[in-house]
Amino acid sequence: MSQRPDRRAAFAAVLALITASAAADVSREEIFVLNADGESYTVYKTLRSDLPGRALFLAEGESVDDYVYIHPADYRRETTDDGTRLVFDSGDYALMRADRFRDWQLTDNPDGSTTFHSWDGRELDNGHYGKWNSPDPFAHFSYVWILPANIEVLDAQSNRDGNWQQRGRTLAWRGEQINDLTFRIRFQRQAPETPTFRAVEADPELPDAERITLDSAVLFPSGRHRLTSAGEQLLAELAGRLKARGPTRVIVAGHTDNQPLKPYLRERYPSNWELSAARATGVVRFLAEQGVDAGILEARALGAEQPVADNDTAEGRARNRRIEITIAGAAASGQADTAATGDNESR
Repeated sequence: MSQRPDRRAAFAAVLALITASAAADVSREEIFVLNADGESYTVYKTLRSDLPGRALFLAEGESVDDYVYIHPADYRRETTDDGTRLVFDSGDYALMRADRFRDWQLTDNPDGSTTFHSWDGRELDNGHYGKWNSPDPFAHFSYVWILPANIEVLDAQSNRDGNWQQRGRTLAWRGEQINDLTFRIRFQRQAPETPTFRAVEADPELPDAERITLDSAVLFPSGRHRLTSAGEQLLAELAGRLKARGPTRVIVAGHTDNQPLKPYLRERYPSNWELSAARATGVVRFLAEQGVDAGILEARALGAEQPVADNDTAEGRARNRRIEITIAGAAASGQADTAATGDNESR
């Protein structure tokens, strides 16, 4: 578990007012597009106001490079005693970045559901907490989750009056004239069906081998090697099937796309090689903990060297981020594998 962030880091992208003003009409939108792991996401944030300028404080450890989109593009970066801030000569701005929820934001419940908390429970020195604006409250605030097919929202709460609405795969909240806003959302992640083993083309090293391909987005949070709860469920099922089949060799290979890692990830993984190695060894360790003979398990790090799709497209990169598990041995060959459905290699 990572340490809880300090007060400023707990409220990433806290808003600061540049220009003193009378009551200002400030509108805020936050749109989260969740990934299948329920832990990583892409977020798009906008702020609109009638002020002549705004500033955005970056959280500790956060970099401008973490953002894939910043508008207006002619912002200034300033370093103060309070940290780094982006200064906009406009009352409006928009930003987009990929990230993951912090450990303190997600709680696993006994019934298998997960509760998301937007606030860690601490107030700032100025008395504000959660999502806040100063000196005036938000005139309008919209908060949206766009959900993947395997995540179901069970209930959602806010500490301020507002309107919750769920339509299709979207959960949205809207409130007016509010400040110091927090959310709590309880959701269920459905474990994906385990794909089937398929025969591997003739390989002198692995005669009569079979292989299964698993989507990294299900097994791991974006850019991480720690297994998600859905990933653990999937691998626990797979471990039972492996023990029943009794292969003499199990090779777990980690693959990535060819995109450079974000700066904050390079502190832990210097390159995609290290990330693929950490993921492969993590799967091997989990399978061994589930009772698969550790003596037949092997981890391989292949990074971006063996793509199965075009890295120039988002769909292709998603297919390249994968774990391949190859089994070999007399017991593995020639057995029908009808216990599961799906073909992850075609996704």
